[in-house]
Amino acid sequence: GIASAKMLDFNRRDVINAAGTISDVFGFGMNRGIGRRDAGAYGWLEEIFYACLAAGVVRRKVIDEVGLFDESYFGYHEDVDLSWKARIAGYKVVYVPDSVVYHAHMGTNSMYKPSSLLYFWEKNRIRSLLKNYSLHMLLLIIPILLTLKCAHLLFAAVKRKGRDISAILRALWWNAANFDDTMKQRRLIQGRRKVPDSVVTRRMMKTSLEV
Repeated sequence: GIASAKMLDFNRRDVINAAGTISDVFGFGMNRGIGRRDAGAYGWLEEIFYACLAAGVVRRKVIDEVGLFDESYFGYHEDVDLSWKARIAGYKVVYVPDSVVYHAHMGTNSMYKPSSLLYFWEKNRIRSLLKNYSLHMLLLIIPILLTLKCAHLLFAAVKRKGRDISAILRALWWNAANFDDTMKQRRLIQGRRKVPDSVVTRRMMKTSLEV
């Protein structure tokens, strides 16, 4: 259903920007191999949880069935969410190393403060979890995620990062304020479910990447 390319750094073309992706069960995703010298690793086509769609292709059939990016996201995590919806609907997501592009990483987002990027990331990640997991998985994941967020807030307080604390709290508030819309989207997604979470999460790490 979805395929992503191998991305090398635009300015240092022997350095990996993304050789596929990795994600944990808490919705935290990152580019695989980022910053490493491209020495032939990750050279095989393989199935991954989500496609980094800075460079990728999506079948029209997938778009017709599960829709486009969630417009409320603005930036960050929209490709995770789209890939997640596609996987729930029974489609595969793959990394294709023979397709190579050169990516100016964070080229657009350099105009935003780190705390603003943190806000977008947390806001969108929480919404994706609420939309895409079954109720059973939510009951398992949410308590652990809240514990992680409390630890994150404590860490930010110790480091005197008030803007990070504000960003996390604003992300939680946004999701509370938009809960009804999230549940509306959730009903649509779950109504298209063809694959159980036990299958969807096989490509996700069970430990926290954030920690």
